[in-house]
Amino acid sequence: MSTTYVKGGSKMKRYRVILIIVLILVLLSQSSIVSAQIDYESYADKLSVIGVFKGTGNGYELDREPTRLEGLIMLIRLLGKEDEALAFKADVPAFIDVPSWGERYTNYAYEEGLTKGIGEQKFGSTDKMNAKSYHTFLLRALGYDDSVGDFNWSSASEFIYDKGIVSEQYYNAISTDTFLRDHVAKSSYDTLFSKSKDSDVRLIDSLVTSGDISQTMANQIDPEYVDPFKVIIVELEKGPEYVVIQNTNNKEIDISGWTMVSEKGNQTFVFPEGVILGAMKTCKLTSGGAQGEGDFDMAATTIWNNSSSDPAVLLDADGVEVSRFDN
Repeated sequence: MSTTYVKGGSKMKRYRVILIIVLILVLLSQSSIVSAQIDYESYADKLSVIGVFKGTGNGYELDREPTRLEGLIMLIRLLGKEDEALAFKADVPAFIDVPSWGERYTNYAYEEGLTKGIGEQKFGSTDKMNAKSYHTFLLRALGYDDSVGDFNWSSASEFIYDKGIVSEQYYNAISTDTFLRDHVAKSSYDTLFSKSKDSDVRLIDSLVTSGDISQTMANQIDPEYVDPFKVIIVELEKGPEYVVIQNTNNKEIDISGWTMVSEKGNQTFVFPEGVILGAMKTCKLTSGGAQGEGDFDMAATTIWNNSSSDPAVLLDADGVEVSRFDN
């Protein structure tokens, strides 16, 4: 009897140990799931820096379903075109169901091919926006065109996931949950850092280059952000009095309002409005006796110090240092 009892007790102990291990594993897996949850509010905070996610009188309202009009306005802001949209005037409204405050957004979006409405001159302003519709907006922001067969509305969510624009975790979330404003914030942020169709250029890079957002703002969203569209100082000749800059990218860059500085004496030259530096092109600034031999005259007098260090420093329109050169 005692031998049989001991064996049975040994089995029961093993069962208890196994049960405890299983419970621990379950608790650990649940803990990892909780810790891996997406911090949607942090993405809304980042987008608010560039005026994309502005929230409402009740805050971000991340747990609420977005309306179609809210989704469209998010798209326009994501493209850096809100000022352009608000300045747009249409002879005839594109849709008949849009409140007066939203008409310029929808008229602009219709004119630019960003939306087609829902038919019968209706946009569906207060209708709830589902994931497929918002992902369609985001794909259009990246240059994909559903009208020519790049993707279909019905499979927009699958397409945006297959392209690596959104993560598997996000895709699984919107596949099983109601599409909410928190999903709008996360997918918008991911799109901002995604490459446009047939391009190595990310949407945020295009917005920085066009001046729709500054590099300072981009760094607030991502402290490690580096503008890939580099304009650098490639030559500084202090004796002959000239400095040369070059656009090293294959895309033209607007350098209006940028400043060249002779650091020793703090002499400056500000590039006038409308100056576009073409892809891989150079621009020469002259001073002193070299006046008239370049693209711009930086100063009538000599400015570069030949006897000691006097770096040439290029600043963008926000005063952020872009390039430095000394010899």
